[in-house]
Amino acid sequence: MSIPVTLLTFNKRENSTLKPSTAQISGGTTLDCLLMDNTSLMNPTFKLNVGSNPVGFNYCYVPSFERYFFINDWSYETGFWYASCTCDVLASWKTEIGAGTHYILRAASAYDEYISDMAYATKVKETGVRVVGKVGVTNNDDAFSWSQMGHSYVLGIVGYAPSDSSDQTGSVTYYQMNDIELYAFCSFLMNNLTTWSNINTSEYSMGVQAALLNPQQYIASAMVVPVPVPQTLGVQNIRFGYYNYPIGGNLHIISNSTNPVHQTAMHFNIPKHPQAATRGKFLNCAPYTSYVLHLGPFGDIPLDPADLVDEEIVDAMIEIDMMKGMGSVKVISSPTSWSNVLYSGTCQIGADINITQVLRDITAQQQNAANGLFSIYGSAVHTDLFGGLSAIANMVCTGDKLKYPMVSGGSSAGSFMSFHTEKNCYLQGKFFEMVDENITEIGRPLMQTRTINTLSGYIACLNADCIIPGTADEVQKINNYLNTGFFYE
Repeated sequence: MSIPVTLLTFNKRENSTLKPSTAQISGGTTLDCLLMDNTSLMNPTFKLNVGSNPVGFNYCYVPSFERYFFINDWSYETGFWYASCTCDVLASWKTEIGAGTHYILRAASAYDEYISDMAYATKVKETGVRVVGKVGVTNNDDAFSWSQMGHSYVLGIVGYAPSDSSDQTGSVTYYQMNDIELYAFCSFLMNNLTTWSNINTSEYSMGVQAALLNPQQYIASAMVVPVPVPQTLGVQNIRFGYYNYPIGGNLHIISNSTNPVHQTAMHFNIPKHPQAATRGKFLNCAPYTSYVLHLGPFGDIPLDPADLVDEEIVDAMIEIDMMKGMGSVKVISSPTSWSNVLYSGTCQIGADINITQVLRDITAQQQNAANGLFSIYGSAVHTDLFGGLSAIANMVCTGDKLKYPMVSGGSSAGSFMSFHTEKNCYLQGKFFEMVDENITEIGRPLMQTRTINTLSGYIACLNADCIIPGTADEVQKINNYLNTGFFYE
């Protein structure tokens, strides 16, 4: 049987749909060849009567078969050259393959950057970035730093409120002072009793008055908080018991109706995985990325990076009860929405200071109540808020992360440790990098149903079963290429 065969020199991948152009076929060498007996369509052998050495040809096209063939080997016998071939099924059925729709696992021309690419190993070396928080938008300040944000003293004093009854909580009025004002008040109380006792020394000597009168007993609480005295001032007198201290200026009162809670927002730019911009956003998630938010007295708060994969800023909304020194925080991933609360907790922020041994520690009961909340809150967060997150996020809600160890008592000083660190609020990001990738020959994850001809380059399918008007062997071979990876070119 004599058929025309066009011999070509054509270089291509074995698992590629690339085929010669019309011009390349026209420029090839066409010979009349004999199809050898006992041969097949998939693996034919052609007998050629050619005057020159044909071993430079490695590919051929047979119009009668409408198929392309790889030339596997050349042999010579009794004046004839024999070409042993294998059908190039991907080139022969390129149009039908391109029209097929399959589930694409990996592709070079399209991918979903949220899907983890497990084709590459991860380096064991860990890198890290620490981002300092900002109070407001531009200030590189720290909500709990003594040196940056300042501090003030809050004294709960038993006595009639000097301005309005709404400024009084029970029998206690809370005054906010700076260092100078506190020192002046203590000096007034302790230096000369006769300046405020209205008891003449002819009736009782200074020593007797000092023994009988203890003005500090009217001080129900005294603590320092990392909050500066505000500019808005209100009163000119401090009423303690039956007595009065003229300040000589204006002093701020913490009113239970207007300003019992100080609010601060800390903003943190979220550090991203150094390869995420070029390799995919999945690198901003575990196990490649981990985040720990450190918030002064609240301690270390692990955050699930999956909640932050598309976020640029994480906010810590801090509130401090100015009367009791208790603090609460809510960590949210969007400054304009509370729909995604990453963490919520409470702890004691104000540090007790002692005026005298008779000072009653009114924060102890509050602290004990908070400790009770830790166990309740911890279990609730595990099941309600973080139940669906990774193990990294589950660590957030353990109670020991919230408790801030404080020293309290009649003769013990309060804890200042969370105020004197220069940077108490920061977001620590740690990253594991991946080895280099080869998109051209391995592609990236896509996991979508696509029509093949809408893609290009490397493609790997899942359970592809193409439909072509070819032989069963051709279908099986094409499916094997589609499911193990091929190049649509």
